[in-house]
Parts: sequence; structure tokens; C-alpha cells
Amino acid sequence: MSKLSKKKIITIIVLLLLIIGVILYVFIIRPYLNSRITGQERFNYELVFMDQIEEVSEQMDTTIILYYQGSIDENAYLNQMNMIDNEMVLFYKQYDEFEKNVNVVIGTHTVASKAGLDSAKNTYKLIDELVDYSLMESNYKDKDKLIYLYLAQRDKIAYQLNIYNECVGAEFKNQMGEYWEELVKEAEISSETDAEKGEE
Repeated sequence: MSKLSKKKIITIIVLLLLIIGVILYVFIIRPYLNSRITGQERFNYELVFMDQIEEVSEQMDTTIILYYQGSIDENAYLNQMNMIDNEMVLFYKQYDEFEKNVNVVIGTHTVASKAGLDSAKNTYKLIDELVDYSLMESNYKDKDKLIYLYLAQRDKIAYQLNIYNECVGAEFKNQMGEYWEELVKEAEISSETDAEKGEE
């Protein structure tokens, strides 16, 4: 091999490595860096998913209660519950896709954001389980058993939602910081002033 052909080979290899590097950066590294968010930001996104799941949950509550009261027959109940089951499948598909595409920076969760995220996921799981229980023939054929399972699962869901709501409040205070404290002070002063005016 001549020196010229070795130089050409080295030049071609360097150019190929540069092209590969650019492609890796544009299609893999940059999207990864752009999708990195803090734990607090990740928890804020959960509000969107909670809104979706609340709609599904309300439909389920209405359907089960109407069926238990005899306001709808078994076929209407099963049709509605199957639609709700399909909505849960779509919900989880969207949720899993979101989870797959978002990278949370390690160490950026607060206690509230982590606990809130866990309670939200537990809520989704409990609602999904309730939909599954409600579609089991052994459960919906026995309305008393169905309502018992419904109420027991609802207690667990309410417990998780309480944790979630407390975490939302705590996270709101964390993110608002000093501004939040000023608002609280202004509200206290305002209520004291109103109380004094009422006494006069």
C-alpha cells in the first residue's frame, strides 16, 4: 500500500466516525437530553393522567351503582364495563409510552413528588383491578358480592388519593417557596382586618 492510499483510508475512517457521531447525537443523545426532567416536573405531568383516570373512574362508579340498583340490566352493564375496560387499556398504553420516553434526573425527586407519583400509580392499579373484578361473571352475577368488592376497593382507592392530594399540596408549597409564604401572610392579615371590621 502506498502512503496516499493509507491517508485516504484514514480520512475515510475519520469521516465515517464523524458521520456516525453526528447521527448518534442528533437521533439518540439530543432527544435523550431534551427529555430529561426533574422529579418535581415528572410529578406535575401526573395531573394530566389523574384527570383522565378520574373520568374513567366516574363512569365506572355510575355503571356499577346503576346496575346494583337495577336501573340498567346485565347487558347494558357489561357493554359499559367493557367500554371502560378498553379505556383503561388505552390509558395504560399512553401512560407506558410516556414513561418510556421521559428520563427523570436521578436525585431530583422530593419526598412529596416521589410519594405522590407512587400513590398515583397505585390508584391506577386499584381502578384497573376494580374494572377486572367487575367483569368477572362470579362477581357481577351476585350483586351483593359486586357491591361489597366495589366498596372495599373504593376504600383503598380513596386512601391512595388522599396521599396523592396531600403530596400535590406539599409539592405546590415547595415550588411556590417564599411566594407561598407571602400569600399566606397576606391572607391572614386580610382575615384579621375583616374580623376587626366585623367587630366594629
